[in-house]
Parts: sequence; C-alpha cells; structure tokens
Amino acid sequence: MAAMKTIRTVPLILFSAIAVCFAAVCIAADWGTVLYTRSETVIREKRTVKSRIKGRLKENQAVRADFFKDHWYAVFPVNARQRNEKKALGYVYKERLTSEKPESAAAESDIKKKQEPAQEQADLKPAPTKRKPALDEPKRVPMDQRPKALKPIPTPTGPTPEASAPSPATADMKTAPDEPKPAVSDQKPAIAVKSLRFKARDNGRDSIFIEFNRFYAPSISSIEGDKPRIVLDLENVTSFQVEKNLIKVDGVHIRQIRSHMDRKTRKARIVLDLEPLKDYYVQPEFAQKENLYSLHVLAEDKKKEP
Repeated sequence: MAAMKTIRTVPLILFSAIAVCFAAVCIAADWGTVLYTRSETVIREKRTVKSRIKGRLKENQAVRADFFKDHWYAVFPVNARQRNEKKALGYVYKERLTSEKPESAAAESDIKKKQEPAQEQADLKPAPTKRKPALDEPKRVPMDQRPKALKPIPTPTGPTPEASAPSPATADMKTAPDEPKPAVSDQKPAIAVKSLRFKARDNGRDSIFIEFNRFYAPSISSIEGDKPRIVLDLENVTSFQVEKNLIKVDGVHIRQIRSHMDRKTRKARIVLDLEPLKDYYVQPEFAQKENLYSLHVLAEDKKKEP
C-alpha cells in the first residue's frame, strides 16, 4: 500500500486587533455586513471545520454576516430583518467571504431586493445525503497518484541569472498568466518584498520569514506526491528583494526555497520543496507591527493545537 502524505494549512494568525477586518470597505446595513462568497463554499453548524455541513453557497452569493468570532461569521439571508444568532443559517470561515461586490452580483442586486426571504433561502443548497468533501477540508492524496501540476504559464522575457540552471520542477515557478490590467482605481495597493529568510527551530519546525512594506497574506497552495511542495503566490509586486532565486537550506522538513518574480505581470511565487513521505502541518502568522509574515512547517505528529 502506497504511503500517504498530507499538507494541512491553518488560518492566518494576526497579532493586531486592527487587522481583524482588512482594508476593504464593508457594505453596512441596519445590522451586520453584506459580504460575498469568493467561490462555492459550505455553511457549518459550528465555528469549526469538524462540524456538520448545513448547506452550501454559490460563488459570488451575497449573505448578511454578523457575530464575528474566532475567524468565523454567522451568516443570514441578505434581507433578514431580525438580528438573532439562533436564526443564522450557520457559520462560514472569513477567508471564504469578501466585501468586494462582483459584477454579476451588482447586476442582480436590484432583483434580489424584491424577492421574499423564502426565495433568498432557496439559493442556499442543503447538504446532500451523500457527503461531499468540504472545500475547507485538507485533501489527502495517495503518493502513487500523480499530483496536479499548476497551470504552466509563459516565463517573462529576458534572461535571468538562474535561467540556465536546471530546476527540479520549473512548472511550479511560473506566475499567473497575463491579464488585462485593471483601471488605476481598481488596482490593489502594491506590495514590496524586502527580505526572505529561513530558520530551523529546535522544536522540530522549519520557518520562513517574509518582510513586506505593509500587511499582506500570500495565497497558499500545496502539491502533494513524491515531490511535495508548498506554493506561495503574491500579486501586484513592485519590488522583490530576494538575494538568491534558489536557496539550499538544512531544514528538518524544507530542502530548498525557490522564488521568482515576473516583472511583466507583477506577480511572484515562492516554492518550498519538502522532504517526501511525511504528513505536514502548515501554520501562517503575521506580525503587523513589523509587517513580517511567517510560515511554519511541522510534521503532522508535531502539530500543536491553538
């Protein structure tokens, strides 16, 4: 039987109360906040991924969110009138929601305002009898199955110092494809990477530290299999001050760190190549005072409950 390797990610921990709500402007009503789902997601019975699934939300679906606690929102139909947590549809993790109103939702907002509460709840799909894997649950993939590689993207023009050096997995170092640049008013604040450091701790965990010019949390994904990797994607990068694109480290879990910035698309990627045949537990943190983002990698049996 093939060995199993799993990479799990826990929510980002902030060390400042003012970072609980991001710089985005929320759409306020009489009570709560109208938020939108980033993608299809599930509604939990309690504020934990281990609780029962009560329903599902479509991508870009609007909900009224309130009673924020432990990174979870209680969600209600948009036109709910009574502020009562006991009447909530359930709970959704905050990273699954955004205050930015999608274009499709803006076009339909006038129609939805005229609908009755029963019609609004009809869009909330009940959980099927046959359990589907939850979108916020970690994935476990057998090692004998080929991992899904990230979509290959053309590399930026012009040679780089490491262009001729062989890479164990060049496909996952390519940043997102070219897209039409949004209007200046729609662009998110630029970020600058001031430094990238590695540190192996005595307690059996490896850590990387990325210093930014402001608060920023990279998008984290993983590639499992016989060559496990953790991938961090950064967008709207104007400065990427990393000494080497390939850093060999003597870590307990991390073998090497690879990084690349596509100056044409202003996107960057940092890849952590891990030791195979292990289950991993990944914990991101952010110290807002120093604008220092850290990512800790532990073996599954070394994880500590928060």
